[in-house]
Amino acid sequence: MPEPSFEALARAVDAAHRAGLVTIVRRLRADDAGRALLFELVDDPLIRMLFSLHGIIRTDAPAGVGAAGEHVSHEAAAREDANGCWPRQRARGTRAGRSHDHPAVGDPPPRRPGHLAGRRQVKSVTFVNAAGGWRPRTWLGAPAPGGLALPSAQPTASWLYAPRGVYLGPRSGQAGPPGPDVLVVADTGNHRVMIWNEVPEWDEQPCDVVLGQPDAFSEGPAAGRGDTKTGLNLPTGVLMHDGRLIVADAWHHRVLIYDRLPEAPGALPDLILGQPDGFSRDENRGGPAGPASFRWPHSIAGAGTSGADTELYIADAGSHRVPGWTARPDTDTPADQVIGQPDFGTATGLPYGPQTADMLRFPYAIDTDGSTLTIADTANNRILLWDRPDPRAAAVLGQPGFGPNGENHWTGVTRDSLCWPYGLSLSAGRLAIADSGNNRVVIWERE
Repeated sequence: MPEPSFEALARAVDAAHRAGLVTIVRRLRADDAGRALLFELVDDPLIRMLFSLHGIIRTDAPAGVGAAGEHVSHEAAAREDANGCWPRQRARGTRAGRSHDHPAVGDPPPRRPGHLAGRRQVKSVTFVNAAGGWRPRTWLGAPAPGGLALPSAQPTASWLYAPRGVYLGPRSGQAGPPGPDVLVVADTGNHRVMIWNEVPEWDEQPCDVVLGQPDAFSEGPAAGRGDTKTGLNLPTGVLMHDGRLIVADAWHHRVLIYDRLPEAPGALPDLILGQPDGFSRDENRGGPAGPASFRWPHSIAGAGTSGADTELYIADAGSHRVPGWTARPDTDTPADQVIGQPDFGTATGLPYGPQTADMLRFPYAIDTDGSTLTIADTANNRILLWDRPDPRAAAVLGQPGFGPNGENHWTGVTRDSLCWPYGLSLSAGRLAIADSGNNRVVIWERE
């Protein structure tokens, strides 16, 4: 048996660290005494940073910010905390009281323990509005009392844990007759997909349908009971395309396709790509890489408008490639093209060193506008663009050429450098890149 690579060991260690921290946080959140201790812990900047690095908390400022981004003093928030109240912000249009009408949401958070009130150092901060007219409309997920967005001790129909994928748009997945848009979220940490049949109107609005779990209160891989037919394991990508819901079930190494948006929990996919049946979950079907298998599929892109004219692409991160179907797959059909590898049987990534225009290393994101295909070649710190069907990329962003692959050019952060880009979106000649390692989003445009 071959020894695991350094990257595989690093990923396993990171996953173990995160799982241990999440278990600790969830146990502490189970009662008021535990929550009090948790607040003492996160007052320590090192522990706060550790939780933030693993995506367990979001380190938002506790003070509110006005709609116009005006000056807001932290002193007011500190006084509110001292009175034992949790600051709660609601987006414009929120229906008062509705966030706790649904039984899945549970009771409001408890009052902050009195012995912790007043410990926060108070500073006056001026916020500048640089949003260009954009504002948060709706907050889906747990509230952030005291500035901490912690995972819930138990899932609900309203709260999320480390979501990795989201789709907002027409139910058909393409422009067409007027109708309500839908919202689909890969709630990755809770091993499920959440569906809102219309765009949510108020904060913490419960979803309408949960996939991957028997109900809105359960969690765990494979529905927490080894049910791979309906359960999910760290789903990361979702897409509505050609009227079908497509889900990248990353750690079951498969892609699930539903012919229509499911309306109830327990819905079975109409098609499974990457596995021979609904029970199997091996990497690459338990063998070498091939045209009908995956190893950690993460992102999905589609092109075309209907039927045989549609195309489908999957960012198969663990196999360092993007397999594609030039016609809509209606059965477990092998892919008929592959990007990033010389053939379907090869699944290796070049180590640090000179790269090429036709190789990938952990591609985590993909998108297309029908003519240009863009891939986040994450571990090579670059974005590659294809004018299909050429197997070699036509352009590279984030690096001075196709050979280099250093983080920020191995020098420093610049406007055109990248560090582990994990997400992207292409539209109308503009490309938005989630430059994760640099904690920013950069928008590029074609001149």
